[in-house]
Amino acid sequence: MKSDLELELPHDESTTGWDIVMSLSRTILLVPLMVGWSVIGAQPPVILLGSPAPENAKSAVSKVSGELMLVAFIPRFSDPASCKREVDAYARILQDLPRLPVAGLVPMEADATAQVCGYNPMIPLLSTAGHAQAESRTTLLLDRDCIVRRITRAGAADEHAERVIREVKAWQDGRAIYEAQCARCHGSDGKDTGYLFIKSLGGIGNRHSEKEIWRLTVATDAVDLSRLTAKERTALSIYVAGL
Repeated sequence: MKSDLELELPHDESTTGWDIVMSLSRTILLVPLMVGWSVIGAQPPVILLGSPAPENAKSAVSKVSGELMLVAFIPRFSDPASCKREVDAYARILQDLPRLPVAGLVPMEADATAQVCGYNPMIPLLSTAGHAQAESRTTLLLDRDCIVRRITRAGAADEHAERVIREVKAWQDGRAIYEAQCARCHGSDGKDTGYLFIKSLGGIGNRHSEKEIWRLTVATDAVDLSRLTAKERTALSIYVAGL
């Protein structure tokens, strides 16, 4: 009796050992490729600090413009009250950060979104139905070139909005400190390596936490930052993380 794991090939006098090997090879290669496609297709977009935003985020900000912009990946909602809760949270952001336009991405068809939220929500809502969506409530801070400078994830709508406001304000404060204290050596984009022992800061927030960024900054002893308050140190680390 044959085992269920045994592969029975049809008997053919013209079948050679090489034919069998090639047939097995194609089968072995095809299965992981099919699995890979199905898995990859279901994955949310890879979002990295200091890197271009995902294409659906770029599409969202095409509806708004500014030196800085916010793109919100909003979870699916099913009724007007839940939609209002989400939109009101981002309206609070607009109130506290009036110069930052906000666009939202929702995993629903445009018609379904309009039926639940109405046709004129307080922030532009773009459908991502059929496309990868962030795994949880996520807001991206983008610059005018659609580079991701800050990522805020998770939390209830109100709590998330509060975090976004705090972190964006910290990022803005950190930018002022960076330009005054660090840009001369590291360049405005953090990628200047012209000075001796200076390394590029590009993408550093993907490799180190903000606490580690501060520790590494102090360890170089290249500039005196001792006068910075704890709040200013955090702000500088947040800004540098997004370079």
